[in-house]
Amino acid sequence: MLSGAFYGSDAHYRTTKFTSSTINHVDKLNNVENEEVIFCSLLDTNGKEVKAYLTSKRFIWDVTFIHPTTRKPKTIHHDVELNNIIIAQYERGFHKKAPQNEIELFPTQYFSVHYCRKIKGNKLKHHHVVFQAKESEICKSWVDSIKSTIKRYTSRPEKLLVFINPVGGKKEAEKIFQSKVEPLFYLAKVNYDIVITERMNHAKDYLCEEDISSYDGVISVGGDGMFSEVMNGVLKYEEEQHQIITSSRTNKPIIMGIIPAGSTDTVIYCTTGCNDPVTAALQIVLGDELPMDVCSVWHDDDLFKYSISLMAYGYFGDIIRESEKLRWIGPKRYDFAGFKRFMVNKSYEGEVTFRSANPPQIISAQQEQCKQGCKRCSTFVDDEDTQGEWQTISGRFISVLAANISCRCAKSSTGISPHAHIGDGEIDLILVRKTTRANYLHHLIKISEKTTDNFDFSFIEVHRVKEFRFRPLNSTSITMSELENRADISPINTRKNGEKSDNGTENEKIFTIFDDRKTTLEVPDPDYIRLRTLNGSRNSLSSNSSTSSDTSVWNVDGELVEYPELHFKVHRQLIRVYARGIEDD
Repeated sequence: MLSGAFYGSDAHYRTTKFTSSTINHVDKLNNVENEEVIFCSLLDTNGKEVKAYLTSKRFIWDVTFIHPTTRKPKTIHHDVELNNIIIAQYERGFHKKAPQNEIELFPTQYFSVHYCRKIKGNKLKHHHVVFQAKESEICKSWVDSIKSTIKRYTSRPEKLLVFINPVGGKKEAEKIFQSKVEPLFYLAKVNYDIVITERMNHAKDYLCEEDISSYDGVISVGGDGMFSEVMNGVLKYEEEQHQIITSSRTNKPIIMGIIPAGSTDTVIYCTTGCNDPVTAALQIVLGDELPMDVCSVWHDDDLFKYSISLMAYGYFGDIIRESEKLRWIGPKRYDFAGFKRFMVNKSYEGEVTFRSANPPQIISAQQEQCKQGCKRCSTFVDDEDTQGEWQTISGRFISVLAANISCRCAKSSTGISPHAHIGDGEIDLILVRKTTRANYLHHLIKISEKTTDNFDFSFIEVHRVKEFRFRPLNSTSITMSELENRADISPINTRKNGEKSDNGTENEKIFTIFDDRKTTLEVPDPDYIRLRTLNGSRNSLSSNSSTSSDTSVWNVDGELVEYPELHFKVHRQLIRVYARGIEDD
């Protein structure tokens, strides 16, 4: 229907521009002025006439048919943006399955276009349509034109390294990858190598020891802990191979991706808006990229870990420590530990020293949330010019939390910190002071609801900071119940690798508020306890001397860190992940 674009039933390759005079016949064809027309022709789909156009930004086809009731011609308009087209390939016919070797089909008059569309809940759904051209050469021109245009205007992965954690979540990671991800990788002609993790630090050791420069990206199939391990391994590899320091970057980073197969999946929720494996796989093959901040975790000036989501001292750290003594309960021990720690209502003396942004940011429920095309994250800021003065706050805290992302999940649709941004170079430091159980319960309920005013309490203060330090100020316990349970505050169980838990199982499922973990502990030397995670090699360093009831422990991305005194630094957009951000429904 574009004037001058079609001549009878023949197709013509042309390079032109859409103008208002050539598109005024299509009411739904918006924002296409000055787009380059790569190819256009008459086609057929299931007996219906199609007029198709390929531009530098989209693939458009209008299907014309006779309406069965009115008996009048009716045209349905279809419009798919180029960044949503997966591939164009040859077909046998409208209802015939193509062979594995696409070359066997040529010459043919049939080709298909595979693409995705957004559905409810930020999910993407795979679609495809088969077309018939008048001649095989026209068919070939369409396939070649779509492929070359995608290659010209987009950047997509060609080779990936995939780590699969077979014991994470519901132990269905391999099944999820094989049934939902592999077919899409195959369709998009993405090559990949698979590593099934078998031991602690398997993925991290592999990334640090092997040359992964031939890969465009590294994919984690598992939960948040598995991604944290992969991220730490990739960053360690980049530091060693390219002498990269966390304050700057000079090389092209290796992009990371997540196929969710855990229980919480907070990172994928914050980057795609859902925990759907198909959506995650589609955004990987389409080459969507999103920069993310990363926090480095330091103790005594030694860097030993990177964090991507939540760092928490107090209540959420106690849950992990408490749960180690409740292994006999099984998968519900974290729920029980959380209830027990809530009833104890313990608070800890501490001192928080932080450096905020300049000027300081005020966090309120009226602020915009971090979504696709976020202006705050896309605005360049010179970190050296935005460093504020150091400030110190001390007191009794039920918890000290630092949210690098909003920490959305299925049980908290807006997250612990709804207005945290994934790429602004700052974290939300949340200080929850000593208060009553009723007040704290109200706060926890707010987190689980679809609200954004989680901090609208007098006992909570929030600061948007670039780095902070925490130092415990030891004092006597403030609750009689804690004194009565002093015997329970014992050193955490240090079962050696391979020993079974009380219920006779070695790899049992654990459910936490933040992560889904399979854990045992081993003691490699007298100075450190290394946390073993059987879902893929996440580790943390812990001092075996810090078990006093006057201090808590840190929960860093769902892992136990027993050093109470830590230093955290934010590194703006240090990594890139395969994702396109959260879209408005």
